[in-house]
Amino acid sequence: LLKDKIRTEEDNSYVKRRPLLEKEYQQTSVQLQELKRSCEDLEKIAQASKNQMNLMNDLYKKLEDELHDLTLNNIRLQNNLRTIEEQILFKKATYETEKAELGNEQAKQKQFYTDELGKAIEDIKYDFQILLKHNKALLENSYADRMEQAKTQLLAYETTKQQQQPLAATRISIDALQNELKQVEKVRQDIDNEYRPLVDLYLIKQKEKNQTDEERIRLDNEYNRLANEINHLTQAIEVGEQYWFSVHFELETYRKLLDLETSKSLPT
Repeated sequence: LLKDKIRTEEDNSYVKRRPLLEKEYQQTSVQLQELKRSCEDLEKIAQASKNQMNLMNDLYKKLEDELHDLTLNNIRLQNNLRTIEEQILFKKATYETEKAELGNEQAKQKQFYTDELGKAIEDIKYDFQILLKHNKALLENSYADRMEQAKTQLLAYETTKQQQQPLAATRISIDALQNELKQVEKVRQDIDNEYRPLVDLYLIKQKEKNQTDEERIRLDNEYNRLANEINHLTQAIEVGEQYWFSVHFELETYRKLLDLETSKSLPT
């Protein structure tokens, strides 16, 4: 009887507690579902963080490779710039030497031309004076001869009254003038033949001077071109350095973000 009574009391107590237990079970089930959903959300967040971390690792590696390539390119540009600077210094020294030599040569040629042309002008003046004196004497003699011939012809004409005598005298005068003209032309030709080599030499030297001036202009243009190339390379290096600093700053930023994400994901 006691056992039955105890069992009956337990049954009554269980009946009373059952709704509470069922309610508690339902609440526990709801909490369990919420915890399960929270766990799934945390797993999704962890997977997203992991994917983000992988992307940031890939980006970090890519930026690191770009930084490495940029560093190598910067070194190559600096080497090229150094080589070009050395070439420019060498060409500049060569240019200055050639310029000095050309200046000395031009001064020598100018002095030579001045002296030779001065001598030639003096010789031409002297020969021309001699030629003038000679021609003057020839003309005076010819004039005197023609006057004598005219007087003789006039006397003969008045004496003999013949018409053919003046014609013969006139023919003789024309022949004499033609001979004088030939002599003057011969003297002029001799002077031309004597000074033609000097004129040809002057033209040759003038041509060499023009070629020298053209070479100097070409060297000046080459020097200016190399100077412009150096300026472009210097600007390219400056742009590369600015890009390098930008990439380096971005790389450090991603590295800090990666460390921050890693530190956040560790407790999870």
